[in-house]
Amino acid sequence: MVGWRRWWRPVISATALVLTSTVWLLFAPQQFGGPAGYVIITGNSMEPTFHNRDLVIVRRDPPYVVGEVVAFHDADLGRPVFHRILARDGSRFIMKGDKNEWTDSYSPRESEIIGRTWLHLAGVGDKILWLRLPLNMALAASLVGVGLTVVMRYRPRPRWRGGRRPRPAQTASPEMKSIADHKEVVLFVSAAVGLAALLLGVASLLRPPTRVVADDLAYSHTGQFRYTAAAPPGLYDQPEVQPGEPVFTPLTCLIRVEFDYQLVSDAPAQLGGTYSLLAEVSDTSGWKRTLTLHQSTPFNGASFSTQSPLNLCYMQGFIKNMEEQTGIRRSVYELAIIPHVETSGSLGGRPIDDSFAPRLTFQFDPAQAQLLRSDPEVDPLRPVEEGVLEGARVEVSTLSILGWKIDVVRARWIALAGLLLAVGGLGVFAAVVLRASRVDRTSLVDLKYGPLLVGVGRGGDPSGGRLVDVRSVDDLARLAQHHGLMILHRAAPEGHWYFVQDGQTIYRYLLHTLPAGVSAGQAGALTRELEQALERKEFEVHYQIIRSLDTGRVSSVEALLRWRHPQRGLVSAADFIPAAEQSGLIVPIGEWALREACNQLAAWHKIGHTQLGLVVNLSPRELAGDGPATIRRVLRETGVNPERIYLEVSERLLMDAPPEIGGQLRELREIGVHVGIDNFTAKTSLEALRRLPIDGVKIGHASIGRVATDADEAAITHATISAAHSLHLQVVAEGVESQEQVTFLKEGQIDLAQGYFFGRPAPADEVQVVLDQGAQALAPARRRRKSQDGS
Repeated sequence: MVGWRRWWRPVISATALVLTSTVWLLFAPQQFGGPAGYVIITGNSMEPTFHNRDLVIVRRDPPYVVGEVVAFHDADLGRPVFHRILARDGSRFIMKGDKNEWTDSYSPRESEIIGRTWLHLAGVGDKILWLRLPLNMALAASLVGVGLTVVMRYRPRPRWRGGRRPRPAQTASPEMKSIADHKEVVLFVSAAVGLAALLLGVASLLRPPTRVVADDLAYSHTGQFRYTAAAPPGLYDQPEVQPGEPVFTPLTCLIRVEFDYQLVSDAPAQLGGTYSLLAEVSDTSGWKRTLTLHQSTPFNGASFSTQSPLNLCYMQGFIKNMEEQTGIRRSVYELAIIPHVETSGSLGGRPIDDSFAPRLTFQFDPAQAQLLRSDPEVDPLRPVEEGVLEGARVEVSTLSILGWKIDVVRARWIALAGLLLAVGGLGVFAAVVLRASRVDRTSLVDLKYGPLLVGVGRGGDPSGGRLVDVRSVDDLARLAQHHGLMILHRAAPEGHWYFVQDGQTIYRYLLHTLPAGVSAGQAGALTRELEQALERKEFEVHYQIIRSLDTGRVSSVEALLRWRHPQRGLVSAADFIPAAEQSGLIVPIGEWALREACNQLAAWHKIGHTQLGLVVNLSPRELAGDGPATIRRVLRETGVNPERIYLEVSERLLMDAPPEIGGQLRELREIGVHVGIDNFTAKTSLEALRRLPIDGVKIGHASIGRVATDADEAAITHATISAAHSLHLQVVAEGVESQEQVTFLKEGQIDLAQGYFFGRPAPADEVQVVLDQGAQALAPARRRRKSQDGS
């Protein structure tokens, strides 16, 4: 529908905005505060799962566990690396490629991990690398720009007839005009808030309120070695040998060794332990001799200091003794100073029991002891060993939105508040629209389809084409949109006419005005009650028997709609059918009544009343549009023989009907049902009766009620009966209440009659008692009119 599509434009715009924002929040690069990292695989170290030039999107979401494939920043290489976590060593991760036989030389910390694997897009990396080329990027940008320009410029517009654009209709009330001015803002904001809240709610519901995460306590053993020795003046820069400088044993044998220890951690500590200090001389074959410099000593706290003298000449004595006894002489030995530290206690409330035994190693020969440096970037005088106390804790789950973290529970409440705000805003807006539309339904049409409406005066209706009535103004708007046409609008005493002319076909719709004395509020309230009655199945079908005046038998029954109101009791159709007509509810109510009556007729046929006929009234709206198709469907679904169905339309409808009403009646005749005129008063010309495809007429209450007391009315009724019989039409009298009326009708050779004299309308079970009391007459056969050729 054009109107509702216009209403949906702000909703679609808001949806596009929220979805675009959501995509950005999910895929925003980490450089812009987002959670995603983009890695293009280079090499084959992760085959067979990940191949060269694949694109992998990773998400930063600690903690990371062994076995996950992550991207991390390798400080040695100066670039990202994409490998699997093999193990954990303290606060660092041991990494390895799936195809490699070796582990990575660099072990990243958690802070250096870019993220775990989220999306794997095979072969996409090549496209991104191609797009990075300046020429290709310029070409792609140009194509996107041209496409957007074409989309923005192409906007199909409605067509109108004539050389100048008609002036739009201006019939909306000031309240509706205000609603129209603000509806897009209200709908846009409500849709944006509602959809954002919905997405936030879904994201928060997919995560539990709490989660168990690793809560490791990192700590480090740190040491500080120092050694000094006396030296002859002028040999060193200082009067003593300083740490790191060689000690020449021909000049001095005695050195003083010092060691400082501290356990470093951010967690509160209650520590203690023991320490000892050893000196060890060894060679490459595995031989060694150990000398205790300081016996095992307890300490309290997280640090201690110790010192001890070491006689290098004494250590050379160990070497000389070994060489003399074995005859093996080596040019170089190793001398190591080893502190043994055993630490225990609690760290951050967790028990700790760890050891630390760094080695200060010298290259040792008869001439000197020279400090060894195996790694130029590591200071052997400052040994450090990291450790971790593994643990877990329960914490509140959070959502990360561009670096802003929000608790899951709080996110749920925010989402709920957003949804309530959006629904409340739409509800208030809908209530305002509903209240305004009850005042004037044409204003609601203007609100929905204003840009398509063109006001015309009397005489401005389209003419010269085939008239087709549609069931609603929405159907008319769909036709206008499909063909790119405008909707002509004219106010008339009977209501508001809307037209769409497509070539030689004129589609029209009549919006009825409210009946006199019925306020808009009353009509709106009654309409709402009717809608609820249809949903709650409060409608009933009662039946009034129709007897043959010739045989006295029941020929058929007329289905009459009733409303079993919860407060007002049984309500006659005359009290609610006008409101149903005006609101359009007559279509679903009428279809329900037809289906109910047909099902009942089928039930009566099954128990032996096979010749019983059924009379059903049709309203103008039921007959318009696809009414015949609906009737055909109901008959097919209920299995009723169409020959037993008699459909009646009012004389007023035929008098005011457009020419195409004949085609609709013929379509009904083709189904196989009978068609008659209800409340016939002879105002319809005989020529019209001859042209219309009908089988009979029903003389209404007003005429039958006066035939016994009014000679003129009796004469008119006799003439009416004679005229109908001359056209081979069946005649039914309605509203028969006395024996005098029955006598008059028999003298006039009328066919059938109904009224209180024969029986009031009653539920199906009561009517069945009457049917079961005697045999029924044959249903009235369709009288065939003679054609001009005498057939």
